[in-house]
Amino acid sequence: MSENAFQARSGLQLPEMATLAPAPSSDAGVRIALKEDFQIASVAARRGQVPDLNARCRALAGITMPDGPARVCKPPFTILGVGPDRWLLLRAGDMPLARDLAIAFGASASVCDQSDGYVIFQVSGHRARNVLAKGVPIDLDPEVFDPGRCAVTTIAHIGAIVWQSDDLPTYEIAIFRSFADAFWHWLIASSAQFGVTFDPTSLPIPDHTHD
Repeated sequence: MSENAFQARSGLQLPEMATLAPAPSSDAGVRIALKEDFQIASVAARRGQVPDLNARCRALAGITMPDGPARVCKPPFTILGVGPDRWLLLRAGDMPLARDLAIAFGASASVCDQSDGYVIFQVSGHRARNVLAKGVPIDLDPEVFDPGRCAVTTIAHIGAIVWQSDDLPTYEIAIFRSFADAFWHWLIASSAQFGVTFDPTSLPIPDHTHD
């Protein structure tokens, strides 16, 4: 048996990322981090099985699948409605989520592991909404988009799933891994005018605080 093993790594572990990292600002309007302490899986209900799937989901997570483009959360689970009878499930921690869902949901749904397919950015702060409004073609006004909402959309022509997780506001944005560096370039450039800081523990870029 080969002794080689796959090693998990961030979707942003690229040398050129360091040259774009902003120095932290005490009055920054935008804070950027990566959400990496999770597993993610896609779930598609089989024909006529939504009621059974919801019953199984309640037994597993204490919540049901949202009906439409919405977000429901009961730690450690977050469920996002991403299409007709289709959802993304996130669970905090590193235990294999797709395996557990396949067992729990049985014949009511098809489950696919997506943990390595996405990079999830957290964008928060009092100017976070202004930044995303530069690239996302949906209305982010809190009257219509709040912590219960989710949208499958584009940001600067990059496919994205966007949801709001609190009233700060904090937005979480799932980007396909292959587009993560392009989104990072756009996000840094779009945030610059508002002042931007970042979580150095989650981003593979140098800490400038002691420069």
